[in-house]
Amino acid sequence: MRVWLALAGLLALAACAPNRAVMRESVMVIGDSILAWNGGLAPEVMGEALGRRVLDRSRSGARVSGAGGYGFVPEIAAQYRGEAVAWVVMDGGGNDLLGECGCDGCDPVLDGLISADGRSGEIARIVERIRAGGARVLLVGYYPVSDRGGPFEECRDELAVLAERMGRLAALREGVSFASLGEVIGASDLEFYGPDRVHPTEAGSRLIGRFLAEQIEADALRAVEDQRRKTRAAQRRIKAANARKIAEARARSAATGVEVRCRYISTGDFGERLLSCR
Repeated sequence: MRVWLALAGLLALAACAPNRAVMRESVMVIGDSILAWNGGLAPEVMGEALGRRVLDRSRSGARVSGAGGYGFVPEIAAQYRGEAVAWVVMDGGGNDLLGECGCDGCDPVLDGLISADGRSGEIARIVERIRAGGARVLLVGYYPVSDRGGPFEECRDELAVLAERMGRLAALREGVSFASLGEVIGASDLEFYGPDRVHPTEAGSRLIGRFLAEQIEADALRAVEDQRRKTRAAQRRIKAANARKIAEARARSAATGVEVRCRYISTGDFGERLLSCR
């Protein structure tokens, strides 16, 4: 029941609670300028849509590992500091690709960010650290390069591979999901691209914020349903174990002529009690 209440509470607005409890109902955003642009408008809109506090740590120019990046911009790996939040929303990798290999011969950089199987690399390590702290993770893929090109025009293939690998990581890890901004911003949707043909306009940031809120709400519902499935499976296992114990107790009593007593012992959250027979 405690697990059920915690998951159900992810969709409820925390109010007038101690700071740590409020933090556990919060969403943290880490990443680069796609999320940080327009004064952090996308995280702000996301928080408004969710009715939830958002801690925005995303920074323009941030790289995943920080290697070769701007010294005054915290690397994405350092933006999450172990806070007890409910979700961490994360993008990243574009600045690494453009800055470290110029989107040409980038296989080593891609592998350093995330391996082909999604199991290793700096992004996978960040996700592992966040999940160890209890937060769910929403990995965010970039929207496509504009039809009018731009600084990342030569990065189309690399960005597609990066998104594919992030999706693979999400499929492997419980509590991790992936969403591509390309679902709401297409290469021909020029009204959402700023003059630099990289960053979002205000309308684009608002659209991103609403999209991310929808993804978190959907993930919360999936988490609740996952917990229900686990509870039902545990209940079935307990019932089967009880049936076996009763059958064994009856057989032992019949063989020895000694009455075997069974009693229920507590199992915690599953609504079904396990038998102990002696």
